[in-house]
Amino acid sequence: VEQLNELLKDRCEEDLKQFEDMNDEEVKISPVIREGSPAKSILDVASEEDVDLIVIGSSGKSGFDRFILGSVSEKVVHTAKCPVLIVH
Repeated sequence: VEQLNELLKDRCEEDLKQFEDMNDEEVKISPVIREGSPAKSILDVASEEDVDLIVIGSSGKSGFDRFILGSVSEKVVHTAKCPVLIVH
């Protein structure tokens, strides 16, 4: 399990680096990798970094999984203290 976590973390870091390289410098990007509840992690970082906007995707769980686990974007939209842009 620990090796899998390290592999996933490495992949995430590579993806975030590529995303940063595409940025035109007009928008400040704060890439962060955290473990735990996605919605809580997003909200914690938004608060810690005093962000102006959270951009989040709309895809994720559906059907029974969504009913049981909830939607990350829904939780973020209803709890965030800043505007949230949902991208489809």
